[in-house]
Amino acid sequence: MNDFHFLRSGYSYKKISHDKIIKITLTKGSATKYPKRTFIFGIVLILASSAFFTRVFSIEKFLHFENLAFKVAWAFVVIAGFLLAVGIASVILVLRKTTILKVEANDGTNEVFSLNELIKLNQLEELKQSAEQLFKNRLIIEIN
Repeated sequence: MNDFHFLRSGYSYKKISHDKIIKITLTKGSATKYPKRTFIFGIVLILASSAFFTRVFSIEKFLHFENLAFKVAWAFVVIAGFLLAVGIASVILVLRKTTILKVEANDGTNEVFSLNELIKLNQLEELKQSAEQLFKNRLIIEIN
């Protein structure tokens, strides 16, 4: 019973003993585990999509598309649009700050959880009180 359970869709996918937890932090931040990587990934996708778009539209100026070439060009436009959408979503995910819970364990496990659901249900104070009781000197609260 002295385990911290990580849940996905209501099912426990990982457990960490309370003794192994080094630090728990309630703070404002990005809801991703690796924000720098996610941001770089999003920028790379945006640049790749712009390269696709410029390539397709520069070819279109010089060629009179036949039926097959026209379909291939539109396939590139669809792929570029998808890359652009995923890239923008990744950048927005990193830049949007929300209330998060960071858990660091001595085995190298680091987890980040968004607390938006708890805020909507007005249960953030209950979480703070429970965490203060369970983790006393290992809890850092950086939000009001």
